[in-house]
Amino acid sequence: MKKLCKLFICIFTCILTFTSCTFRLSETESNQNNTGTTENQINNTGTINQPENSGDGTIATVSFSDFTVTPNNGGKYYKIPTGTLDLIVTDIPIYKNIRLLRINTSDNSLSGIGTTQLLINSLEDNSKIAAAYNDKDQQFVQIQDITSGLNSSRISAANTKNDDEPYAIPFVDNSDYKSLLYDFSSANDDSKQNESQEPSFMIAGSSSTDYSIGSTKQFYVPVNFYANSLDWYTETATVRAVGTYCYVWVANANYTNSETNTADNKLNDAQAQAIAESFDSLYEKETSLIGNSYTNNPNPSIYINPQNKISIFIYDINGDFVPKQTSGIFGLFWINNFYKRTAGSGQITKSNEMELLYIDSHFADQYPSIMVSTISHEFEHMLYFINKTMLRNNIEGSTWFTEMCAMMTEDLLATFLANQYDDFTIEYDSAIGRLKDFNPDYYKGGILDWKGDIQSYARTGIFGCWLLRNYGGANLLRNIINNSYTDCESLENAIHSMGSTDTLAEAFTKYALSFVQPSATQYTLKKAVNDPDYPLVQANPWDSIYKSLTKFYNGPVYTPVYYSGTLYPYGFWINGWNSGPYTSVRLKISRFSGEQNYLVIID
Repeated sequence: MKKLCKLFICIFTCILTFTSCTFRLSETESNQNNTGTTENQINNTGTINQPENSGDGTIATVSFSDFTVTPNNGGKYYKIPTGTLDLIVTDIPIYKNIRLLRINTSDNSLSGIGTTQLLINSLEDNSKIAAAYNDKDQQFVQIQDITSGLNSSRISAANTKNDDEPYAIPFVDNSDYKSLLYDFSSANDDSKQNESQEPSFMIAGSSSTDYSIGSTKQFYVPVNFYANSLDWYTETATVRAVGTYCYVWVANANYTNSETNTADNKLNDAQAQAIAESFDSLYEKETSLIGNSYTNNPNPSIYINPQNKISIFIYDINGDFVPKQTSGIFGLFWINNFYKRTAGSGQITKSNEMELLYIDSHFADQYPSIMVSTISHEFEHMLYFINKTMLRNNIEGSTWFTEMCAMMTEDLLATFLANQYDDFTIEYDSAIGRLKDFNPDYYKGGILDWKGDIQSYARTGIFGCWLLRNYGGANLLRNIINNSYTDCESLENAIHSMGSTDTLAEAFTKYALSFVQPSATQYTLKKAVNDPDYPLVQANPWDSIYKSLTKFYNGPVYTPVYYSGTLYPYGFWINGWNSGPYTSVRLKISRFSGEQNYLVIID
């Protein structure tokens, strides 16, 4: 059962238009560089090719005594002046590890990030080293980086998943749904006016129907959610369980009255009841964290009125069931259903006009122990839409941002779920478990660079987990959801609301620095939040349970010094060199592309 629980930590995705979860039981990653990246190759002798000449040849010099204690209490760092490509550092205590942190806190990708070298002089008299660096006749020795000896095939092997645990592949809708969402061609003039004005908050009585066990309804469903242009059909479903806060609808084609649970893509009454109970156990916990599901209707001509109970619709999503199915959409939330059919054209006319979550029948049948977390993630997306989009003048949010909020919710609910379910393990089955995907691939993208793959979830999710542990826990998320901003502006506003003066760029820099320093005690994932309602556990990126890259070391991978490519928005790289008996070093960078470079020296 514990292996099965591994499914949900990677199965969730929310886009504003709709969000879905899919999974695959195993995943092998190919050896592909980021778009636009190139690597200088290791030559036949195993020596790393030299980087290009650096700048105008000017050499800057700094003493270790001029370094700043890091905000993480895990070492000392020096912010290399902008554009500096050749730097000598003197008076370093011997046997210190050296790291180069390269950060992009801009909204743009930085291409052609330079290769690096770290050198020592062969002279034994350290007092002569600085002068010797300017003498071309002196012998320089290049220090091998931690990844030296990793050729392309080794990197490929290191990035391959050799894990037989269930795996999830997220789904992203690439269709231009926003243009359909706000197509009011068939709406009246009032709705067009309201769409452009501040919402007029009105107390609206619920227009929802009270259903009971045995009630039936036809649902509009797309033939295939993966299609850019959706075709539709109707699926008849029946209420098979009623909870305090939900109705559980099971498609008639996926229902069985057998008491025996077999892998037949069908659910019986007991399974439906278990899902209802799971949702009820989460409802008050999650709405207390994020906001209510039953709230004012800001625009009754466009939105459905709030409803008494959430509907959970279980059917064979995409009609892709086969025996021993190993991939497909696990579950999803789609805001289409919050809109009145009369409010627009196109897909809006297929709205089910319900507060609705979708769950795949096969996965609900086979993996019931993880269904509660699936629903909790998708329910967060619903609450986000209600409390952030509906009630705040249609502010939306980029996919990376809405997914970060959902994964932060997973993190805050992890201890609660672990106490509720014996086979739930926080280190594997919650958002923090994404460290296993973060460690080998964090450098291949950035927080703002949403690719919709496993690594995008890992990068975004781990940043959200870090923010929670360092800027206020549950109250930080409440501020993010309930402020009137979105994306970077929302995060920074929430950070300030917690009493910090940090900009988002400053917070991200502290975040990146934390992955250079295993001994950090501040601004780190390695600290707990002792909130009685929403506690957070310590998370150690260097724990062996998150080791999926190499046999050489735990924690985030060090990018090879010969690696040159794109540094994405709010992304970072780390070069690493092991300690030695040297007290002075020379760092050379082949080119400057606008990144921020920090030289970090740790024990």
